[in-house]
Amino acid sequence: MNNTCDWSDATNEEIKDLYQVIRSLEKTRGITMDVAFQRANKKKVALSPHLRGNFRRGELSKKLAKPLFEWVVENHLKLATEVAANTFDPSMLTPWMNFLENHLQYGALNARIFNQRGLTTRSEGLPIAEPTLRLSKDDYYFVLKSKIAGSLLAFEGYEGDWYPMGLHHDRDSKLTTVNVGMNELPTKADDVTIDPLRDDESPGLHRFVFIIAPERVLEKHQDDLIIGKAAQLESLDKLAYALEELDQENYAVHGINVLFSA
Repeated sequence: MNNTCDWSDATNEEIKDLYQVIRSLEKTRGITMDVAFQRANKKKVALSPHLRGNFRRGELSKKLAKPLFEWVVENHLKLATEVAANTFDPSMLTPWMNFLENHLQYGALNARIFNQRGLTTRSEGLPIAEPTLRLSKDDYYFVLKSKIAGSLLAFEGYEGDWYPMGLHHDRDSKLTTVNVGMNELPTKADDVTIDPLRDDESPGLHRFVFIIAPERVLEKHQDDLIIGKAAQLESLDKLAYALEELDQENYAVHGINVLFSA
């Protein structure tokens, strides 16, 4: 799933284009340059005025530029193709990525720590669950406010890959049911008792995407998916094509971004 470009060989002109993309993120989505570097490198990066000036001139070190390129491709490719098409070719935008850019909605899907009540807040222009979840310590679950009923197929995005999730009480099942109104996921067989989730080993940003659609549509596209294994790009693209053939009122795509700390 990761982009195949070798950004370690980026030219000065490509790095200048990257700078313009980050500046556009600051202006349009509230993601500051400091935050962009921190998310790309998964650690704090001290951005001095000198470093910023070098970045603007295309003289940023390859060590800092490479993860930033990859982060943009993974998270903000559509914007990048509009701002700097010479560097970020629109052909990089796969049907699946384009589908998410066009249809993903934030705000209706929340992540909550088990036995706590907390709301999702916005951080630097993106919906990110607060507080950050602690690996091996915080059990969590999802609350989804849905305007439609249907089957749910969920994915967890991590480091450029998308993993099908099992939220049904039968943990081998990839589909579960969503009703109109508030839904707490996952639950046990009684459909009431929360069966919380936990992550033990994957620090950093996790992107969750919940797709609600008619069962007949999702069933056709679940055979190629294995819970816990990265989905093939071709399978995700086929799913995206199938969903876009539906009337808009027959499906919904909800997302949230969650930070996990060690």
